[in-house]
Amino acid sequence: MAASLVYYLERFKEREGRPLKMGIYYKGGTIFCVPDPKGELTPIKKTKTIEEIVMEDMYYGKLADAGLIELDFINVGPMDSSQMDFIHRDTIVNAISKRHMKEDGGIVLHGTDSGADTSSYLGLAAPYSNPIKLWNARKYMEKTPTREELVQYRNITNPYLTASSQFPIPDKHRPINLGSDGVMNLELGIIAAASRELGGAHYLTNFFIVENGFWCEKQSDSEFSPYKRDTLTDPEAMLTGFGLVKLDKERLTPSGNTNDALFVTDAGKFENLVSVVNEGSHLATVKAMEDAIEKGYSEVSQYLHLPRIILYVSKGAGNVRQTDYGLLEFARKRRAFVARVPLHGGRVPVKNEFGQQQHFYAVPGKDIPALNLTSVVAKQKAAITLALANTCQIPTNQFEEFITFMMNVPWNGREFLPINSSR
Repeated sequence: MAASLVYYLERFKEREGRPLKMGIYYKGGTIFCVPDPKGELTPIKKTKTIEEIVMEDMYYGKLADAGLIELDFINVGPMDSSQMDFIHRDTIVNAISKRHMKEDGGIVLHGTDSGADTSSYLGLAAPYSNPIKLWNARKYMEKTPTREELVQYRNITNPYLTASSQFPIPDKHRPINLGSDGVMNLELGIIAAASRELGGAHYLTNFFIVENGFWCEKQSDSEFSPYKRDTLTDPEAMLTGFGLVKLDKERLTPSGNTNDALFVTDAGKFENLVSVVNEGSHLATVKAMEDAIEKGYSEVSQYLHLPRIILYVSKGAGNVRQTDYGLLEFARKRRAFVARVPLHGGRVPVKNEFGQQQHFYAVPGKDIPALNLTSVVAKQKAAITLALANTCQIPTNQFEEFITFMMNVPWNGREFLPINSSR
């Protein structure tokens, strides 16, 4: 891969007349772990140590000396990725927001446990298209914005990739572990940025494949390729002997970032206002409030607070259990936004081209909106939408319309699951 990296860096310099400028955002993970005194792997804490490994022990210092690349290393709070909440990802978004105008893209060094989750989070909190501009233009757009419309309302278009590994790059027996998949994932991220073929912050390196983080999840702790994608989706790009081959026919590409780009850096404050319901017991708070109000204890609403957004993981073909449906209806009447999302690998039936609802079973739930987002992405988008509503001070009489619009309109053109194999 080293030869491919040099090739793409040389082509970039020929086009731009300068080296590629990349930010390396260090969030931790196995990729730069070392054994602690107990022999347990922990992320290196000092960013300076990471810089020394990359620039001195690896060959990136020589690429910099040749005028092909400039790397800046930014500490965004290294930690084990299994421990991350939305607030920990907000720090990455905040760092990118301060730097995106002076770099051609970036790589987030991350753990594999939640690398795909961070990739999708970045794609929503630092979206390719500005969701507020889409909201303001909603009366003039098609229900589903075209690619041209998404480009017209562009926000941040330089590529940002999340890179992880199953094996650490540092090695106690030699300067680096050449067998680490982290070496390849780091190189692939830089190649993808130098190619100028991919735009947006939702990319994930997966050995020699560039994935769409919205469609991936962790699959293994031992294989070289830690992530798997939805079965009806394709990789964004793949590095082959012929170079980086793009597999997404309608990819969004870099087209120049804007000074007024929108970044959502406080969605972590709204994470607890979103509930993902995988089983009936997750509606216990709703049930408790319903029972209390039926018995005349209306003051209970001062002490029990419903989620602002409920995402119901539907069974089978978008089905809702009868016992759950009544509770969801109760929550909707109390101004909670409720939507159905699919089981992993599935789809919630949506209206066809004739506006007809595609349902075949006599079960409840047909009136509950359907979102073909993974439950992880749906929760992230919901929290970020609530943060946007707060920042923009959306009036009460527009709040429901705002939430519905934002949850249904694509900010990247890539977060919704395709509903057939032709994408």
